[in-house]
Amino acid sequence: MITGTLAAQAIPILISPVLTRLYAPAEWGIYATFMFVAATVAAFASGNYQYAIMLPEEEQGAANVLGVCLGTTAGVSALCLLFALGVSFAPPDLVAGLRIGDWVWLLPPMVLLQSGFETLNYWILRKQRFALLSTSRVLRAVMMAGANLLFGYASVPGGLIVSSLLGQLVATGALAWQVVREDRAILGGIERAGMRELAHRHRHFPLYALPAELVSTGAMQLPVLFLDATSAGLFAFVQNVVNAPLTVVSGAVLDSFKDRASRDYRETGRFREILTKLGGALFLLGLPGAALLFFAGPALFAFVFGEEWRLGGEYASILALMFLAKFVANPLSYSYYIVERQRENLVLHAIFAGLTAAALGAGVYGLESASAAVALYSATYVVKYALYAGRAYVFSGGAPQRAS
Repeated sequence: MITGTLAAQAIPILISPVLTRLYAPAEWGIYATFMFVAATVAAFASGNYQYAIMLPEEEQGAANVLGVCLGTTAGVSALCLLFALGVSFAPPDLVAGLRIGDWVWLLPPMVLLQSGFETLNYWILRKQRFALLSTSRVLRAVMMAGANLLFGYASVPGGLIVSSLLGQLVATGALAWQVVREDRAILGGIERAGMRELAHRHRHFPLYALPAELVSTGAMQLPVLFLDATSAGLFAFVQNVVNAPLTVVSGAVLDSFKDRASRDYRETGRFREILTKLGGALFLLGLPGAALLFFAGPALFAFVFGEEWRLGGEYASILALMFLAKFVANPLSYSYYIVERQRENLVLHAIFAGLTAAALGAGVYGLESASAAVALYSATYVVKYALYAGRAYVFSGGAPQRAS
């Protein structure tokens, strides 16, 4: 699975030097704003019930949870369509102020596809069809890369946004087709009574995990809202390019950690062995790349992407330690879902969201410096990831009292 995921992430990285010469930083800023809104709503769409797909012992129970996820996703996507319709009747000045403008019409399908992909991802992880996940990610990367290049050379407005939508359509469609083909019998047994029962049993996911996910997604992308369009575009580009090779390995590890740690916890009440092995390996693997960014980020970006993107390299240098901390802590933080400590997770996310907004505000409005804002943002997240890694270690050693 890691090989396929690496290939999926390598494709956009390889074409990045071309894309930076086809799309201006301001265009990346519009794209970042659109994806920020889409990702935030998509995190809400499934009610976070997708995490519960891994928990039932019986397949039919997991299928009913899947039905809950897909039903709520369809409902939220319909609400997004009504929102887009309402925006179409809003004053032009207000629409322009949203920064994404007429692209609001692409929000409903993007939310539907993103949330659907995430839900199907957990179902396929439960079924241990790792090769299918890799294939879908490669298909998404190939489609996005080809469309980005085509639309960029043709100067098609919103090329980055449309390309992402097409890539997500291909990836989600591939997963949906395979799930229907392989699991038709199980899915046919989905019942409303079973869905209601499982929705109530795992209600702590929408009550606590969902708000935590929304707060986390929103807080991480706050720079897109605080910074001007050009600075936001540089920040978003750094996130896309620098975060990609780290996220691919971290994400693949997360998929494996979900399965192994969940099984260990169900059987023994502990999962420290797998947590410490993966945490140490991730730190050693991510350290060289973080060091390279820290010491040579500006020069590296100017050489690879063009002098116009040197400031993006400065942002990458500032964010290097945060990327390393995220690389290690993100997979391990899934421990909160394994031991069902969603309430604590929500409280911590809310606290750090407030700290993140304060840090960005101090940088943008107090120090009047985008670089200072990014530095304060980075420092806040380093503390957050360190705390989450520590709590994951505590959880892995025993079985804390579960949330009700």
